[in-house]
Amino acid sequence: MRRWPWLDILWLATLGIAWYRLQGQIPYALDLSASDEAYYLDLGRRWLTGVPDTDPAWSPWYVRWYGLLLRALSDPVRVHDVNIGMQALGLVGLTYGLWRRARVRPTPAGVVSLFLLSTWMLWRVEPRVMHFAWLGVLAMAFWMYPWPATVRAWSWAMASIVLMWARPEFGLLVPLFVLWGLQQRRRGMQSPWPLSARVGLGILALVAVWGLVHWGMPWQSGRGLHALVQHYRRNASRCPELGVSPQDSDARVRERLFGDATRLFEAVLANPTALARQVACNARFLPRDALRALVLHAAWWSGGTPRQAGLVLLASLPILIGGGVLWRWRYEGWRPRFSLHRLDILLWALPPLYDLLLISSERNHYLMALGWWFWWMVGTALLPRRGVRCPGCALALAGLGLALLPPLERLSAPGQPILARRELVNTLYRAGLRHVEHPVTTLVAGHPSEWLERFLGSQYIRETDWRQAYPPPQPWTWDVIVLRDRVWLTWQRAIITLPDNYCLRPLTTQVILFARTGPLSPACRQ
Repeated sequence: MRRWPWLDILWLATLGIAWYRLQGQIPYALDLSASDEAYYLDLGRRWLTGVPDTDPAWSPWYVRWYGLLLRALSDPVRVHDVNIGMQALGLVGLTYGLWRRARVRPTPAGVVSLFLLSTWMLWRVEPRVMHFAWLGVLAMAFWMYPWPATVRAWSWAMASIVLMWARPEFGLLVPLFVLWGLQQRRRGMQSPWPLSARVGLGILALVAVWGLVHWGMPWQSGRGLHALVQHYRRNASRCPELGVSPQDSDARVRERLFGDATRLFEAVLANPTALARQVACNARFLPRDALRALVLHAAWWSGGTPRQAGLVLLASLPILIGGGVLWRWRYEGWRPRFSLHRLDILLWALPPLYDLLLISSERNHYLMALGWWFWWMVGTALLPRRGVRCPGCALALAGLGLALLPPLERLSAPGQPILARRELVNTLYRAGLRHVEHPVTTLVAGHPSEWLERFLGSQYIRETDWRQAYPPPQPWTWDVIVLRDRVWLTWQRAIITLPDNYCLRPLTTQVILFARTGPLSPACRQ
């Protein structure tokens, strides 16, 4: 890295400018999260108020990260956007740093990092707990990179214990890293421990013991079984051999297939045949789903179908990888970079494969983890290294990067995106809803509404059962009413005149807001 400090500075500045341009578009391109991501944010707020963790499977580290952001910024919408931007910067910056530690030249490392910075999987995939978990993996890998293999094996085993409170499946790697360390020891490959490794392992051990005492094992809850049953039922629409109906309830599928099982490992023991069918179904569709996730960001294929784009990428990968292998053989002789010395990089493919095969090959955050591992591995193995002459390689890589790089405005998708949830929350912010002293009764009909109080605060929102919207009652008793899609059409036919003490504002073509006049009147102003 010392030979090209000016190139490193140039590429880091380029990545920083590109990141600044992209993250500035988040409020105009990405809607607020309405599912698990909003729940993580709410758990972070609860942690700040002293509510203890109830389920270690819900990523306690991510909950605390959200809590720290809320303490620093206070505004949940701002926290949501800052979290996305910081994760994107961290993932790309650490990947560039890892490639440079592997002696990859600055220009190819910078070009591919710029390409990764613009990918769909970095910005649009939710929930983002997987991005956070892989930030931890890459940070650990950057720290441990210069250590001997034996030292890394034991350090990775301890780090996997710590990281399983970011993603529970990371704990599956602990025995594999232990076996790797024992094999290194059996072969007599003992190495002195650097001071940084000894201090780091001690810190990791203390954190691991504290986590086990404070949180316990993340597999103790039934969240893994819930995810399995949910996606087993959804997979039935494309794999009829699973033997269930997509219209069945999760409770019915769980009882039918796994009986009284309450945890994932109990389900595996109760019905291994069902698990085998699930794995076979996901394995059949995994190549297609992975290709879709890798190519949908590309500007040059904006008009094609995922199948066509996948075929193009599938045809190009052997050419690119084969060309890299031939180039390596021509200029420095072929020697595999992945020996037992770097087995840790290969092992980190197992957690995303476990998720994709056992749970669902369609889940984008699982595909994101596999995609990021793929680029980490391929970049380390095939990108040109320092000390190897390759005239024109930098120019060729720059041209490839520019060809694949989506324009910056592509993040916001063609046309003006409909950000209904963000518009609703911003409208209620402008109405002063976050500063009222009494609870505000709301009705959100036609869309799941739990996310609303996670951005506005449960102390201000008292939610009403949405089923009370059928038919529209008279008189209205809510402070805020949000209607969506078919519910609004039903109300249009039932409402003859708008009550005098309410104002109306269309947020989008599909979402209508009513607010009681008085303190909430600003909600109806444009």
